[in-house]
Amino acid sequence: MTAPVILMQNVLATRFGVLDRQTLRALLVAATQAGRLEPDARAWLEALAWPPACRAELAAFCQQAEAGEAVNPEVGAMRACDPHFDARVAAIAAHARPGDVIAWTSDQPGLPWSLMRACYGPWMHVSIVLDDGLLLDPYWPEGWTISTPAAAVAKSFARVKANAFVITRLADALPPEALAALCAEARAGLGKPYSFVARLDRPSAHASCSRIAWELFRAQGRDLAPDEGRMYKTAIAPQDMVLDPVAFVHVDGRVELDPQIVPPPDGIIAFLTRCLDGAMHALPGFQDFMFGFQAPVTWLFMTGMATLGREIRPGFSAEALKLEGRLADGMVR
Repeated sequence: MTAPVILMQNVLATRFGVLDRQTLRALLVAATQAGRLEPDARAWLEALAWPPACRAELAAFCQQAEAGEAVNPEVGAMRACDPHFDARVAAIAAHARPGDVIAWTSDQPGLPWSLMRACYGPWMHVSIVLDDGLLLDPYWPEGWTISTPAAAVAKSFARVKANAFVITRLADALPPEALAALCAEARAGLGKPYSFVARLDRPSAHASCSRIAWELFRAQGRDLAPDEGRMYKTAIAPQDMVLDPVAFVHVDGRVELDPQIVPPPDGIIAFLTRCLDGAMHALPGFQDFMFGFQAPVTWLFMTGMATLGREIRPGFSAEALKLEGRLADGMVR
């Protein structure tokens, strides 16, 4: 079986085998991460016992795929409601090189975002640029996925509300043979499970995005997160990565070359960060709670703000959010 089928099986396992419209949308997202619908993935989808309405929607999608027009539902939803989506995608092609690490963040002002960045650092997720221009972009529930830049931009917002990113690069670039080995190992891991828990005392079979990146580069002789610089001593977090920022891509598509990394918080935010860091060192159970519930809590917070009709990103009104909701009904979040 090719990777899309494995990814779809991972998704279906999280849906407890329920075949409804939400499940169909989630499976289509998993099937089209690399920008196409593989024949065996299509055959697997069509073999499932869908209700009539879902079967009609699947048939329409497959017809689009034959015409070369099939669109990842997350990509379609973001493109429909985000006028700057394509500019952010284009920035990856223009500025990223194989071996770069993309760290995703929220380009938002205000106290809620400051608190979130203080608790989890400025970066919410990381991806690796491979030698064919695609991205290793592991996330729940698909697991290790290889995504087009468009799929990665859409997924980062749909899953953790990250709408901006920084492209970073090793100061000492990998030689070609090491880069090829890293990319081969990344592709070999397709479908491996993903975990929000980044702790190093847990099996690497269920690893977070930052730990996956750390282990892949470490296998090629590069330590992205030296022990002395880590925020949490028993885990690898995205903000631990020691990389040179090349370009910061804002929510509106503006590209800031040679940017300054987001500075650490100060005042009450810094105090809260120190308290959290101390608790996570002293209480392993609390660390599990914070790492394990990071994404669900973030999603609940952002969904609540959208439900209240408040703007949660510049240029995106409540009407745009409702449009996104209608287009993306059932998307993996």
